[in-house]
Amino acid sequence: MIIHSVHRNKHHRQILFSVNRQYIINHKAVGKNADTHKIQVKINLLPTNEEVITSTERSPLFKKWLVG
Repeated sequence: MIIHSVHRNKHHRQILFSVNRQYIINHKAVGKNADTHKIQVKINLLPTNEEVITSTERSPLFKKWLVG
């Protein structure tokens, strides 16, 4: 339900990104990120340093979202 409403609002799409079914993240929560061997992106979330991995399909969208 939350993901559906986030995708409807253009302003929220610029601020928030749905990494996977469990995580919707803000730009400010992105620490380090690195490509993995399967064209996925491993993201360290701030302030917890929790690692989240994007799906292969979501990785290009994440990279585009991250640079603005």
